Amino acid sequence: MDDFSYDFSNNLRRIRKNRGYTQKSFAQKLGYSEKTVSKWECGSSFPPLDVFARICEILSIDSRVLLKRGNAEYFLGIDGGGTKTEFLLCSGDTVIASVILGESNACDTGMENSLSVLQNGIRLACGSIPLSSVWMHAGLAGFKSGNNSRIYENFFSEFGFAGFSCDSDNSNVIAAGPGFGDGLTVIMGTGFCIYKVIGGNKQPIGGWGYFFDEGGSAFNIGRQALSAYFSSEDGTGRQSLLTRFISEKTGGKPREYLAKLYESGKKLIAAFAETAIKAAACGDEIAMKIIDDNIKFVADKLLAAAAGWEGEIPIKTYLAGGLTKSAVITDKLKQALVGTSLEINVLGQSPVTGAVILAKNLSGEKKSC
Repeated sequence: MDDFSYDFSNNLRRIRKNRGYTQKSFAQKLGYSEKTVSKWECGSSFPPLDVFARICEILSIDSRVLLKRGNAEYFLGIDGGGTKTEFLLCSGDTVIASVILGESNACDTGMENSLSVLQNGIRLACGSIPLSSVWMHAGLAGFKSGNNSRIYENFFSEFGFAGFSCDSDNSNVIAAGPGFGDGLTVIMGTGFCIYKVIGGNKQPIGGWGYFFDEGGSAFNIGRQALSAYFSSEDGTGRQSLLTRFISEKTGGKPREYLAKLYESGKKLIAAFAETAIKAAACGDEIAMKIIDDNIKFVADKLLAAAAGWEGEIPIKTYLAGGLTKSAVITDKLKQALVGTSLEINVLGQSPVTGAVILAKNLSGEKKSC
């Protein structure tokens, strides 16, 4: 067997197995015999060019991947959110590059801007590394809205990655948290969402967007804090430490600042969650009630997700998102769920590492980065 046949046969066997095909099922998919596929994987024959193209189509890979020589492989994870987009490139367990750019949620920033951020991040993270040696997974906020998934899939297909997959940003949290086991994941960032993962099935709970989710997000906390501030300014609400903090942040001109809030949208509103958390930590009653109401919303959703749980107890529950960096938030949520079947853990690594895990899984290498 020459080197070319050896590389092709090894690549075909490894990727075919990773995609979940047996030799028999793969042969049936192609319309060939199992014996023929075995010959290809033993290096004793090579498929016709039209069949080779069909193999690449079925396995969802660039043709260069099957012909690639040597073992140099890279794994690119992308975590795209409403505040920032992280890119992490690994080779084995070694971090090659880490890049952080701006938001890429197409629902907020527009698809053109989202694709621009993603293209720049891929270029900066991968540099001169041939993309035919890179396996990529992107978990993106807004991925499942409207026609976005098709647009993103077409976009990534143009890069010539060794292989790629894309999904919502929750996929990254699931991979970095329960991984391929059972559990619950909670994203408490600009927005809110829970995923119930059991037996390989993923069920979203909440995540309806800021128009309809009634708590658990920086947007909700920020909006409620600003509402308290505006009420205090027109005399229908009372002054407090929270309203003083916000007045200092807005320059004490609520009517003028209101226009800026409407122009900038939910990202700026969500930024006031930090002010509410700060005031709550100082004992401000209004801020504490806002935080408590949002924590109750999350706790109720988690308990609903845990109802009738058929998996292992306690239920491993992983928290991610900007709000979970605050001890005020995480401590209150843990206290609200004491005595329940949920084991609350703050995700110990960035969700982008979950994207790398999923990129590795595409190639058959399942180590974490």
